[in-house]
Amino acid sequence: MPEPKASPAVVEAAIGEAVEEGKVWLLSGPASLLAEPIPAGVLTPAAKLRVRVEVGDGEIDPDAESTNAISKLLEGIRDDFKLQ
Repeated sequence: MPEPKASPAVVEAAIGEAVEEGKVWLLSGPASLLAEPIPAGVLTPAAKLRVRVEVGDGEIDPDAESTNAISKLLEGIRDDFKLQ
């Protein structure tokens, strides 16, 4: 991922706002934050950001291309939580 050209303080503030507003999910060590403030020391270079994906009833069609996207999402969750 390319390094942002903004200062670290600006990037941290933007991430903090996005997490607090529930737009981005933050994973950092044992912390999992969504729609809440980020405590001091939790936002580190090793932290991961995830975009919230909402799937409504009846939106999963085994014959649709969305199945591939959902498979990739589940693969990411498995990787994050080291599941098999």
